Amino acid sequence: MQNEQQYQQQIPRVIIILFILLAIGLSACSTTSKVGRSSLAQCQKNAMDIESHAQKSASQAQYLTAARALNHCLINTTSSNDEQQQLVMKTMAMSTINYIKGGDVTSASDMVEQFKQQYPMQDIYFSNYTSFLDTATALISSNDISSLQLSSLNISRELRQEIERKHYWLTH
Repeated sequence: MQNEQQYQQQIPRVIIILFILLAIGLSACSTTSKVGRSSLAQCQKNAMDIESHAQKSASQAQYLTAARALNHCLINTTSSNDEQQQLVMKTMAMSTINYIKGGDVTSASDMVEQFKQQYPMQDIYFSNYTSFLDTATALISSNDISSLQLSSLNISRELRQEIERKHYWLTH
């Protein structure tokens, strides 16, 4: 009889403990969703750390890892406002450039096409005001670009000169 009373007294305690654990679990879920809003920026930062190490070690494999990490950042990402859209566009551009640095021109080309489809008639610009899309186009298809086409692209002078130098030595 005494054991039965103790058991009945423990049931409310167990229920209270379960409710507390459930409340803690639900609050963790809502916290996770709030963190998810800024997760693209954090994910991008982590990928950029990989890229930074790739630059120091001159590792093509690490550039590809950084590109894949940036692609992973884009999964289930929506650009709900202008700031988020700019962050997504920048992430796509950085992924493309890292694919190029890593030697995966096919994936870089796919990223450029995805960028164009997702953001038609839009572009982003590097700090020297050159076009991401023009630069990526020049790097991806440098063998197929004529001098006239090359002169119409908003790319850096150094890149233009390097492509022209390459064309010269390949044809002479």
